[in-house]
Amino acid sequence: MENFGVNFLDNFGRLVKKVTIDGVNQYYYMGVDAQGFIKTDNNGEYIIIGDEKRYWKGNKVVVPTKLLLLNDFSICILKPDAKSPELRNEIFSVLNSDFQLIFSKKISITAENVFCLYPYFFTKSWERALVDYLTEDQSDLLLVSGSDVVRRLMEFRNYIRVKYYDSNRKHCIYNLIHSADNKEEAIREALIFLDNKKLINLVGFKK
Repeated sequence: MENFGVNFLDNFGRLVKKVTIDGVNQYYYMGVDAQGFIKTDNNGEYIIIGDEKRYWKGNKVVVPTKLLLLNDFSICILKPDAKSPELRNEIFSVLNSDFQLIFSKKISITAENVFCLYPYFFTKSWERALVDYLTEDQSDLLLVSGSDVVRRLMEFRNYIRVKYYDSNRKHCIYNLIHSADNKEEAIREALIFLDNKKLINLVGFKK
């Protein structure tokens, strides 16, 4: 297998590497969800994980370069199963005391939003479960700022997931809360639900 160069983002915003096998050029997908050679059949592009085909359903939002100059912030989504008063009180108490909560809104996530938020290769069962879960009821869209906000919010997200884990929910997608893994992802995910102008007005540019 010959490497044709460094990793790069393709037209779908996927991290891939171009390789050749037996004289045939192929693209190897290196995502956070899985890795594998991208193949195509009548149902679309897919990779094989184990014995299953995972089909590309992603619709990755492109981040305009100028928005990378926004002040540091992150996005937090309280998913439809985050309804417990104890859970919500703890989350909002921490967000208001340890961070700056700059935006909060109830949203109804659509199937299209799901594939923008999670631009991955899906098995049919995973796709159906995730869409059903995130569209079953309203979620809370939150934008927060503060020192080292992305890392600290991720740590808080992980703490909440562990503390309120429900062993009766068999599928790992039922995890209460979402937050971005880095600043660019925070911008990309915010743009799924807010337009450029609204996001700029809320967050502002660095001086």
